[in-house]
Amino acid sequence: MKINKLIANNLKQLTCQIEKDSSLGIVGLSGSGKSTFCLTIADETLKRIVTLLPKSEYRFLFSEKLFSNYSAQAIESLPLVFYLKKTSFSANPRSTVGTHTGIFKEIRIEYAKYFKKIPEFFSFNNSIMWCPKCKGRGTIAEKECPECLGSRYKKEINDFSIEIMKKKYSIIDINNISADKLLEISKFLNLSFSKIKLIENMIKLDIGYLSLDRKINTLSGGEMVRLLLAEFITECQNSLIIIDEISIGLDHNTLLKVINCISELGSKNQIWLIDHSKVVIDATNKKIIFGPKSGKNGGEIIEKELDIPQVFCEINESKVEDYYIFKNLSKRNINIDNLLIPKNRITSITGESGCGKSTLVKECIIPIFKKNYKEIPYEIIGQDKNQSVTSKSTIATFLDIKKKLEKYDKNIMDLDLVDVEPLLTRDKALKSQVNMLLELGLGYLSFNRKIQTLSTGEFQCLHLVSKIFEKNSEKEMLLIFDEPSKGLSQNILNSFMKILRDIIKYSKKTAIIIEHNSYLLECSDYIMDFGKRKESIEELKLIPSKKWILEFKKNFVCNNKKIASNIENKKGIEIIDKDIEKVFQKYENIFKGGILKNFSQTAQWIYSDYRYEGIEPVIAIDLENQLYSKNTFLFEIAGIINSIIALTHTNNVKEFDFYSKENLCECCKGTGKIETIKIDEIIKNNNKNIWDGLFYEDIMRALKKYNFTKIKFLFKEIKKIENYDLNKNYSEMSDIEKEIFLYGYWKNTFYDSNKKVQRRWKGIIYLIKKYMRSSESIFKKIIKENSEETRCPVCKGNILKHNIPLDVNGKDIRSIITSKIKENKTLLIKIPQIKEILEILDEDTFLNTDVSLLSEKKQVILKILEIKYASFLGYTIVLKNTSPFIDDIQKNINEISKNNRLFLLDYKKINCTKEEILEAYYENNKLKRTSYLYEIFGYKKISTIINKIRKEKVCQYCNGKGKLREENLYENIDITETSCSFCNETGLSIEGLNTEIEGVSIKEWYYGSIDRINKDLPDELKNLSLMSKICDLNKEQLIKLKEYLK
Repeated sequence: MKINKLIANNLKQLTCQIEKDSSLGIVGLSGSGKSTFCLTIADETLKRIVTLLPKSEYRFLFSEKLFSNYSAQAIESLPLVFYLKKTSFSANPRSTVGTHTGIFKEIRIEYAKYFKKIPEFFSFNNSIMWCPKCKGRGTIAEKECPECLGSRYKKEINDFSIEIMKKKYSIIDINNISADKLLEISKFLNLSFSKIKLIENMIKLDIGYLSLDRKINTLSGGEMVRLLLAEFITECQNSLIIIDEISIGLDHNTLLKVINCISELGSKNQIWLIDHSKVVIDATNKKIIFGPKSGKNGGEIIEKELDIPQVFCEINESKVEDYYIFKNLSKRNINIDNLLIPKNRITSITGESGCGKSTLVKECIIPIFKKNYKEIPYEIIGQDKNQSVTSKSTIATFLDIKKKLEKYDKNIMDLDLVDVEPLLTRDKALKSQVNMLLELGLGYLSFNRKIQTLSTGEFQCLHLVSKIFEKNSEKEMLLIFDEPSKGLSQNILNSFMKILRDIIKYSKKTAIIIEHNSYLLECSDYIMDFGKRKESIEELKLIPSKKWILEFKKNFVCNNKKIASNIENKKGIEIIDKDIEKVFQKYENIFKGGILKNFSQTAQWIYSDYRYEGIEPVIAIDLENQLYSKNTFLFEIAGIINSIIALTHTNNVKEFDFYSKENLCECCKGTGKIETIKIDEIIKNNNKNIWDGLFYEDIMRALKKYNFTKIKFLFKEIKKIENYDLNKNYSEMSDIEKEIFLYGYWKNTFYDSNKKVQRRWKGIIYLIKKYMRSSESIFKKIIKENSEETRCPVCKGNILKHNIPLDVNGKDIRSIITSKIKENKTLLIKIPQIKEILEILDEDTFLNTDVSLLSEKKQVILKILEIKYASFLGYTIVLKNTSPFIDDIQKNINEISKNNRLFLLDYKKINCTKEEILEAYYENNKLKRTSYLYEIFGYKKISTIINKIRKEKVCQYCNGKGKLREENLYENIDITETSCSFCNETGLSIEGLNTEIEGVSIKEWYYGSIDRINKDLPDELKNLSLMSKICDLNKEQLIKLKEYLK
């Protein structure tokens, strides 16, 4: 991999070359640029792959994950990259170990076969058999559902039990057993080889005790990372796997086991490990060191790692005066009668990963503490970061100091905290907060830094500071830390322990720390050690830390093995002219069912019909399918926009990311155009205002559905902030007032305190179009006839939502992308992609040309150009239907094949496109491209008759819809629809499917082949589906059909 002048956060035009056959340890202080470096590479991989899809598809599937860094465009020889970190996991309460891994789906299918039901019958995510009280969640308001006792199902599900090894198992029983016990009965459940291998990997990684029903969001950090590793070891090959902080949540012995398993993953992939653990880094072949320091003083690759010694504070060995007392602790494997936590001390809880530490603290100690010590507050520092903040939360908003900062220069938000401190002369409390953050080593952060981008350790430091500076912070309090060492280098850990020790020393606070880090354990006053994982924990001794450390060091085991690493060389071209459809389907399943499904939860839903158990670097594209969708701009092709921005060497990377949803104009959604109405056609009297007769009565009647009080609220807020009066007569409005009135105000949303929601004014045209859809008024037709596409009035067609200037050789970037190539040719010709574009298109072409409107041939040439400039390494790239375009794409195909294996799929002796065949033979005849095959033999309106029967004889499960609704299976998606497997999406009952039409059952009409109604057919056509349309046939079948029809 070649990286050239990479700019991101604190990375300073980083240039390096990394071999593909070595495992790599990435080290440096917190904030030195390690994670930024890796995340930028992973984001660039995702962008290069998904933007090969039509824009409408990748915007829908990956908009929340799509980011681009213009300087990353220069990365060459980029393999498939996966960045594994704790936040890769779903916080969805319906997501369990079983649903996440797909093991439970296979079990449901087996139960369905046995009882002749549909798999959805055994799902807890739809209403067929879910518990009606908790709707399959197992809990209500975070408490066990009293109806189903947490099982998620109706009681009747227990009637469907399978006998295995002389014991009956319901689906609930299977869901509750551990992975290691599941392995013992896996052959009776017909689990696939890959799922058995996955379970074996879970056991190897010491998480075989997890049950399928265990919620993903209840797993500890160590358990989550190991579950993800188990999947990748099973499925992934020929990719770069970056693992962030693999040591978190792992005790020393478990960590050694995990490193051995990572080596197994490395036999088929390259491994990069970001970590502060010496054990982890010493297991890699090579190191990259970031530094020399943090923040603006980091971001470079340096020769020698900074040596930070451990600083030990004096522990409190005096006699404990008082304890918090906890009795009858019982949850999962915890069965303790009596537990003492010394007050005003630091007590660390340690033990093998998964032994019950988090269960003890969060599910036993805290509930009892809340009940028995009501007057004493407690705080779980750093808990549930992703749930307690939004995507817009920053350090300033989290510390609740944004208003205070408004007194200072706007630039203060973007400065490193170390540079902010001298400026804070007006507020002592604010200065003290910043000083503590500096003391904790977080001076490299800025007030504008998004909370969700902080490491767990950074967030816990921030959370600690927020609590220390709350009112009455000197009062008695219980502070609970869950692995505060996560993501923190030794310099910050030293500061963290010093501050925590001072807090305990000078106040009435008590600290409980869940931890494996030996330094933090040695800094504690007392240790509670679970030791190895046991089925039942009945006693935990309180051990002085000095005594515990001596024992720990005595039993310490070293690791001398190195992690393997390898990405296979792939190159060359192979032409395939047999079984084209099967071969392409195979690779499309790997592409969409493997890679793309792993990139987003939405893709898991949309591509649910594409099934592949592995993850391989495969891209499959049919060059005769839709390559580009509407509003795909020429400047987006092959990263041209990023290459233009690179001419400026700006550090303003995020604001000029043209792929990020956050930067796009919210009015036109980044298309540069909107659908509007000729407003004069629906205005009754422009000398009136909206409330006094501006629009016809029918229009106002429709608008009333939105609720006039909302409009009045928004008009009032806009006037308050901008002094624009949208209540005045239309003819008296200024141009800017008319623009806001018609098209919306997009700078801000407004908080409606009455309804407790944020509101945005999207413009009167938006509301009229929306609420007139259901109207029966004549104005519905008038609006339709007078609708037109126009340049977006908000971004002026420039796509970005902001007006930050970016000068490119004397011109703003917006001017360049909306001009003809020839107008900026001297500048643009420096970009290699533009030179090749000018061989395809002339220089009068605008850079914001919609490429979906170009000819099919030009679109194909552009798509191959995109693949070339993606600079992939080690991929299998499958291109179907290349022969009609081969003369124009051969040169670039040869270039792509130098680092990748190419399969070209083409039908023998067919050098024209499918569209050309359809136009030549199926446009001017009685048979059209949309004709059903059965029409050839005189059958008519079969599909119409089936639709009538469907209304009378509906499927008992989907009620005639062909789809089943399932709730909240994926992040950010409330309801999904899955195919009804009982009726195979027909919507018909068994009786309906057996109903005959002209002597043929509907089941045969759907699933039978054409030779059912005509035996006199050539072999190539006999197996075609009765319900196929002519346009559904492939090129070979279309030509055979033409010959047959002659």
